[in-house]
Amino acid sequence: MTRMERRWAVTALEAFAPPGDEGLVPKPGEVDWGGTLDEMLAIGTRLSAFGVRLAVWIATFAPWWILRRPRTLKGLDVPTRARVLSRLLESRIYIVRELMLLLKIVASTAFLGVASVRDRSHYDRLPAAAEATS
Repeated sequence: MTRMERRWAVTALEAFAPPGDEGLVPKPGEVDWGGTLDEMLAIGTRLSAFGVRLAVWIATFAPWWILRRPRTLKGLDVPTRARVLSRLLESRIYIVRELMLLLKIVASTAFLGVASVRDRSHYDRLPAAAEATS
């Protein structure tokens, strides 16, 4: 993946969970989107890496046909980026939906890879039945 594609990827990944102040939203700089992307590309297959790259290209240029604006995803504010990605996830074109789901999996892995996010979400907490037997 080129540096440009990596920047595009980070732009798309962070739009799945834009930073904020409350609840599960990550704090600015809390999630290492690029690091997780690099790790997943390194351990994945060549086919999955191709899929991620193709998904990044589709997401990057989606505003051209979804919003009818000659802009890339990076040229939009974060809430608009999130709306564009939502539209792609609901696309009537199967491969577009699946490729966006692949990007969302990378984003979810990055998001839940942060201990502070997992702590706020109670993700690592044992279910009540498991706590009773411990």
